[in-house]
Amino acid sequence: MRRSRRPICAVEVRLVSGRALWVVGETADQRLAVVADAQSARISRSQLGAVGFTPAMIKTRRRLGQLRREHQGVYAVGHALDVIGGTETAALLSAGAPAALAVRSAAAWWGFITDRPDKVELIVPARLARRSRQGIHVYRSETLTAVDVVIRRELPVTSAARTLCDMAARHDVRDVERALDEALHLNRVSPTKIREFVARTPTHRGGKLLLEMLGPGRGRGVTRSKAERRLLQILREAGIGDADRNAQIGPYSVDFLWRNAGVVVEADSYRWHSGPAAFKRDRRKDAYLRDHGLDVIRVTWEMMDSPLPLVARIVRAIERRTQKMLKQP
Repeated sequence: MRRSRRPICAVEVRLVSGRALWVVGETADQRLAVVADAQSARISRSQLGAVGFTPAMIKTRRRLGQLRREHQGVYAVGHALDVIGGTETAALLSAGAPAALAVRSAAAWWGFITDRPDKVELIVPARLARRSRQGIHVYRSETLTAVDVVIRRELPVTSAARTLCDMAARHDVRDVERALDEALHLNRVSPTKIREFVARTPTHRGGKLLLEMLGPGRGRGVTRSKAERRLLQILREAGIGDADRNAQIGPYSVDFLWRNAGVVVEADSYRWHSGPAAFKRDRRKDAYLRDHGLDVIRVTWEMMDSPLPLVARIVRAIERRTQKMLKQP
């Protein structure tokens, strides 16, 4: 006699992105796995209820370690390994719609910056009484509208233009400038979109600064001259002198040259050193300089944010090359 199969149940679950997902499975655990797979291994208590979990079942899974409480009413599913987007998803589930990733969390999710903030930063309309809590910082905004929130990689996040303006209102100018340059380089935003946002939200505190960064007098992002000035400041503060600036070596101009040591330091800016063509151009230049006996050090803007290791590297290169030349007959 054949055993009858359990009936396959199909239920609708609203994901953190707002998308409706039809979940099919014979058991609650199977349906849980489908939601966890679609939501960075995170699930809310209401979603657990939707797939058929009772409070007693949730308690049992928690005791067995199959559900781990991340925030009140929000659980990580299964193993303890970090999943991309898991922390952000848990924070959004905890806050509830219409929360969205904002400021540095949004910038990281867009790819404008590389470091995620210690706390997930969210934004909600001012009318909602959402509060910050452990691991989550909530901004309440009078100007936030539906058009300012988009779904990117299955999570609600402030638009690229809004993200950059929010950063400009709260963070260091250099951080904002780098994020803006990366956003433009990745074609995630255009100057027109930024100007449209500022025109629509004239009271936003970051709008004026962002418009200044887009002005014709400032160029785009970290320009060559700006990177050179910053590096020159670092060299002067460290007492490293005797360098020729914008020296000509064959067909190439180099930013800093210590002739007696044969050391070249190039300040790489986003504007002049990004993209495949620039990469090939820089490699040809480096090969030419090294073929002519010069040691080449390339310095990025990020390296100038922590100047001590950079200064030590330059000093070691100059000393090493100087000692090598002194030993030559």
